[in-house]
Amino acid sequence: MKNNQDLKEDKVNSEIEPGKKPRIAFLVVYVFDENTRPLFDIHLEKLRCHTSVEFRIFAAAHKLTPEHQNYVLANPEIELVDCEVPSGYHVRLEHSHCLNTLAKYAMSKNFTHCMSLHLDSFPVKDRWLEILVERLNCGAKLAVVVPNGYSAGLLFTRQYFEKYKPNMLISDGERETETFKKFIKTFPHFDHVETGLGYIYRAWCEGLPWLQIETDENRKIYGGLLFHMVGATFRTWVDVTPLRKERIYVVTWQLISPLVRRLPMRSRHTVRNLFVDHHKISRDGSVLTKKEEIATLISDPDFYLASHLANFRGPLLAEIHKSRPPYSS
Repeated sequence: MKNNQDLKEDKVNSEIEPGKKPRIAFLVVYVFDENTRPLFDIHLEKLRCHTSVEFRIFAAAHKLTPEHQNYVLANPEIELVDCEVPSGYHVRLEHSHCLNTLAKYAMSKNFTHCMSLHLDSFPVKDRWLEILVERLNCGAKLAVVVPNGYSAGLLFTRQYFEKYKPNMLISDGERETETFKKFIKTFPHFDHVETGLGYIYRAWCEGLPWLQIETDENRKIYGGLLFHMVGATFRTWVDVTPLRKERIYVVTWQLISPLVRRLPMRSRHTVRNLFVDHHKISRDGSVLTKKEEIATLISDPDFYLASHLANFRGPLLAEIHKSRPPYSS
């Protein structure tokens, strides 16, 4: 039986009033063409299939054709938001700007939680959100996928957003501070994460715990709950070993990578792309191109996802005891 102190702590830690159900806002920047439009259908179908709590999708679709914008709008769960992207923004800055705008808009609609997703990320298990929200109610303020910290799967509470006003992106100037360098020394796998890292970093600066949604060596399924196709198809900046096999690339990268880390974000990407062939080599070492990987998923989504879920060897978030959640702080 809980004593008065336990009950008091529960009240402080809980993000949702007793008896009040969570309301989830998904934040997505949709970018697709006619060939990849089926990804949108799968993404939405899986959200509908596996999400039993109230939800709404707030989306930016300024890069879609008018036809595809209407296709998105035909779904009653989705509301398009004008994010007013300034001209000259590069991809990551634009993505972060849109997610910041969508989060602010969603919280103005009194949602209890927000989660950012990508077109190619969606749940693979029933009660996935209840499982995550239950863990956050134990004291964490946000949940992130690890080790890569993608913005796909970043879940945060209303309390955290309103009190700390985090930004999705960390500026180049802030990355040069001693505080950030200490953070990266503690969590080196976040060194090259961009969109979404601002939320993790702010939690760390404030001494707040966050929930880790862990994966396995294939990085396709997270916590047994969430799938993200980019993790199945490409290496990211976190995977600092160059994929090109020629000796000149391997040796050169080993020599210059410490210097590349100090470049402005956009320049880092430019240099990195000289060494990493994103379109020919997948994370698991196969020779599937992005186009082939998408085609495999689209041809039989249920079989594709079930196969990856069956092969998942990472920690199942649903099996972690509630009193000992996998918090980081």
